[in-house]
Amino acid sequence: MFSEDKAIKEHRINDIFKAHRKIIVYGGGKIGVKFLKWSVDCGVDTNKIEIWDKHYETVKNVNGLDVVEPKFMSNESKLDIFVIIAISSNNTPLLVSKIKKKFLEFGYCNIFLASDLMYHEKYDITLNMSKENSSHVKLLKRIKPNSTILEFGSSWGAMTRYMQGELNCQVYIIEMDEDAYKSSIKYAEDGFCGDATSLDWQKHFSHMTFDYILFADVLEHLYYPGDVLREAAKLLNPNGNMLISVPNIAHNSIIIDLLQNKFEYARYGILDNTHIRFFTYDSLLKMISDAGLTVSSEDAVYKSCDIDLSNIFNKEESKVLLNVLTNKKYGNIFQFIIEAQVR
Repeated sequence: MFSEDKAIKEHRINDIFKAHRKIIVYGGGKIGVKFLKWSVDCGVDTNKIEIWDKHYETVKNVNGLDVVEPKFMSNESKLDIFVIIAISSNNTPLLVSKIKKKFLEFGYCNIFLASDLMYHEKYDITLNMSKENSSHVKLLKRIKPNSTILEFGSSWGAMTRYMQGELNCQVYIIEMDEDAYKSSIKYAEDGFCGDATSLDWQKHFSHMTFDYILFADVLEHLYYPGDVLREAAKLLNPNGNMLISVPNIAHNSIIIDLLQNKFEYARYGILDNTHIRFFTYDSLLKMISDAGLTVSSEDAVYKSCDIDLSNIFNKEESKVLLNVLTNKKYGNIFQFIIEAQVR
């Protein structure tokens, strides 16, 4: 049996660790360090953990645990050993695949990626309100204290918690992941656990109107974002505000990749592997207008593209492309931030 998802959906990490005699963490680098810290935060028994790294003589120790030489040929039973590959699958997919194959060849059957085990951390953001170039911070700073808010995609509740605790707002949430919902509902007045595109939440909140409706990095995850936005707009009070952030698919980094015939999904960023809809400035504004909304304010998260074009293109091509990208409108905008009201 080889699965990267099943155990995550059915068990908490603590239960998984308790069910196995030994935990092998392959990789003592940044991912390994992060995974071990996360494991400790989850309260797991680190005495079961054995860290493998081919550079064991250099790495030596991770979070107080010794790093040892990989021992694939061990004669011990592999059935009750849980293997975690703590290497980035985005940057080195071939290496990760090779390591998985080697574990399987030697009889290990419970093999997982650390990034999948820590899936919830992907959306369990830590708010730093001093970080001005952040979509979440920019959106939260637009919300007045004591407001009533409908938050789409509350995830694990970082923004929910801030709005409730720091802004004294009454927050209502919509979140499809059951575990994330259970975490964020603790900071909300009420909520709906389900897929936003089903529109089943309409009935749940039909008796209410809101000062703010929040889509913080959510619309790009929906199959029909325009429909959801249009229906959500009906729940705004007469002076209410729709707050939206989405990534910019026309960022210069994406243009450079396309010129190399690349369109590669990743774990994070504009081409996050869970994004299913993409927006340029114009297409975003059209969707907002089609939803019966008028844009009242615009902002952005900026991220410059520091790619050395001379390493990719010849001298003449690099010069022309640099001029085009430098003058391209919205080229350095990583995320659009929009505030809108009902027309």
